[in-house]
Amino acid sequence: AGSSASAGAKSAGGTATTRPAAAGNRAARPAGPGALAADPAPSAERIDSADSVVVTPIIPVSKARAERDAIAEAATADAARRQSGGTDPLRLARRVAAALNAPGSPGAGDLGFFWVTAVTTDGAIVVANSYGLAYIPDGIQLPEQVQMASADESIAAAERAGWATYPVMAVQGWADHHDKKLRAVIATEEQLANSDSGAAKIVLKPDDIPDSGDMIGRSRLEVVDPEAADRLAATTDVRLVSILPPAPADAKPSADQQRAPDELMDPETAARLAALLAEGKISLQEMLAEMPVPPQDDSPSADERPMLWFELMKPLASRAPGRRVAHLRAFHRYAEHAQEVILNQAHTAVDAAAQRAAIADWLYWKHLAGLLAAALSDAS
Repeated sequence: AGSSASAGAKSAGGTATTRPAAAGNRAARPAGPGALAADPAPSAERIDSADSVVVTPIIPVSKARAERDAIAEAATADAARRQSGGTDPLRLARRVAAALNAPGSPGAGDLGFFWVTAVTTDGAIVVANSYGLAYIPDGIQLPEQVQMASADESIAAAERAGWATYPVMAVQGWADHHDKKLRAVIATEEQLANSDSGAAKIVLKPDDIPDSGDMIGRSRLEVVDPEAADRLAATTDVRLVSILPPAPADAKPSADQQRAPDELMDPETAARLAALLAEGKISLQEMLAEMPVPPQDDSPSADERPMLWFELMKPLASRAPGRRVAHLRAFHRYAEHAQEVILNQAHTAVDAAAQRAAIADWLYWKHLAGLLAAALSDAS
């Protein structure tokens, strides 16, 4: 898919084939949930000295965190390790939380966007973020063992909508729905401020954060709509267009795509403005005045995603009670427009790889548009 959650598809290049390919060209998966715990490597890659095969860990971990985990594991009784299947789920959850906070991770530059990770007393790991419903920035993969609270289809859309913009509330609501009890909630000190789930708070230290947050797991489409992801993966390149509705009448290739919304502001600037707002040193109007406004295009088929993304970020700068509904309504407008723009990209893609990526994006935003519509309808 594209360079951001909302920028559409980017061409992956390569030669078109008629073989089914996995959506999003995801990396090979581990054999099962137990594989998630198997790699304590402190770096982004390990090299097997026997055959020099490079193995990418499922969850990256910083050197400092790997050393602390090794000490803690050595001090753990064998019986306790056997009871937890060999690895404490809390250790895995902390690594997931740290990876989601890695510098340069997708979504890091969006105002008010952050992740919270929780682990239950029975070892389930669940994550939530402060944006929308079932929103996952493009490029983020979640390991098989990790659940996403707002993407759980067993929970009514309206109930999940009640958690929007409050990720700690989301992980608590998810646990309550499944009759589970939270063992701990994990995030940075700033992210956990002014929230209390009733569970222990584990604050990530700066040296917990790995240089890269790239995890191996499910793409965002696989997380929110696994049936659609499987259907896309099983479709040959020559039949990809059969997944799509008819092309828009004015469909044509775009030589100059809009910048990705998360490129409108760098993470440092977003964090600085959010901190100033929280400290009361600037007003909401002053903060918005400092935010870069994307260029506008008045043509009928204009890609308005950057401006619509800008609009959905605005409520995150407010603490008003109505920010949740305002954010969801703006997110719904964005999702509706995104699927229209990406449908055009899917029909006009120059090769099969680009078309497959665009279709994965289109299916994702189509799912979110329907989910948000249902949530807002039930809420009203």
